[in-house]
Amino acid sequence: KEDIERQALLVVTQNGDVDATDAPLKKIMIRGVSDEAAEEIYEALAIGYLKTYRLKEAWECLDSWSGWQPQAIFPKFWRADICHRINNRPGEEREYRAILAIDPMHVESRRRLADLLKDTSRVEEARQEYDRCLQGGQVTPGVLIGLAECHRRLAQAESAVPLLKQALDQELTADQHASVLFELGQIAADEGRFHEAMTSLEEAMQLAPYQASILYALSQACARTGDEARSRQLAERSERIRSQSLRVEEITHQLLKTPRN
Repeated sequence: KEDIERQALLVVTQNGDVDATDAPLKKIMIRGVSDEAAEEIYEALAIGYLKTYRLKEAWECLDSWSGWQPQAIFPKFWRADICHRINNRPGEEREYRAILAIDPMHVESRRRLADLLKDTSRVEEARQEYDRCLQGGQVTPGVLIGLAECHRRLAQAESAVPLLKQALDQELTADQHASVLFELGQIAADEGRFHEAMTSLEEAMQLAPYQASILYALSQACARTGDEARSRQLAERSERIRSQSLRVEEITHQLLKTPRN
């Protein structure tokens, strides 16, 4: 009977109704359960808190889980996710490296670490991590596009283009397709082919109209081809989107401090 009760509570919790299940689940934990059941409870609570953006409580839950099972991967992975949401890059990196110290073959953590290194301008380190992903058999669009960006930023366009073409042969989301076109546009712009760059960047913008980096790159290409009015318009849109993103980040920080606000 207790197993049935626990399973029912876990389903409700994972659907986000943590207020209704938090106290009963903690009572079950206090009474004593198997390690497997305790893991299920920690996991359900963490998912429920994250689903409802109660990041502080999610972090506390994951901390307790990790303290009980220091070698467990999931609590570290989800703590990295929380760090990512609040733009705590050092914390996010620390969690991924802790996971890889336990399981060097945890490919998603390695890919996310590579993304983080790339986005914090540690491009050569990122390239090495993406290469390790490929060596581990993770030939995914995210890895191919990330590695191509590293090669472009390292002035190795001849290595970037084949990776982007390989990515285009895979099934891509709209954002991934936009990223490929963005990289091709940047390579064309770097080589002085600004009209060609504009074609790729226009297509990228149609697929991802709210990506500030695409709008800014297209603004720069318009300026180089003499279309100053459109360049200013795109630059202003890009700046508005960046400002909105910063505001969302501020709100997320507040949610971590005051989860019930």
